[in-house]
Amino acid sequence: MMKNRKWVVVGAASTLGLGLTGFGAISAANAFGAQNSSDDAGVAAITESPNGDRIPSAATSTTIAPTDVATPAATPSAQTANTPNTPNSPQTAASPVSPASPQTPASPVSPQSPQSPQSPVSPISPASPVSAD
Repeated sequence: MMKNRKWVVVGAASTLGLGLTGFGAISAANAFGAQNSSDDAGVAAITESPNGDRIPSAATSTTIAPTDVATPAATPSAQTANTPNTPNSPQTAASPVSPASPQTPASPVSPQSPQSPQSPVSPISPASPVSAD
């Protein structure tokens, strides 16, 4: 009975530890202030310094105006001269036929394994004591 209680206590402690670990992970995630949105991440502009002076904004326009870009006109390439015909390569000689491999002799027959001795009979195990529940 004591062994059963011991494992119940171990299981309960493990469950409690997992719960505390999960709670700590959720608390840490909330502390970071992560947001699940499709908005662009940005930094708010600082408009005043601590002593009251105004700081000009560094924001600039990101629109790009189309420009007229002159593209060069395609010029035809010069005709290449015809190359002279090259003679065909000489024909290579056929490889000689390999001689037949000699027949290998048959391997000898393995001898019969000896018969294993009979195993001794196992002794009868004693009866288990009655557990106290």
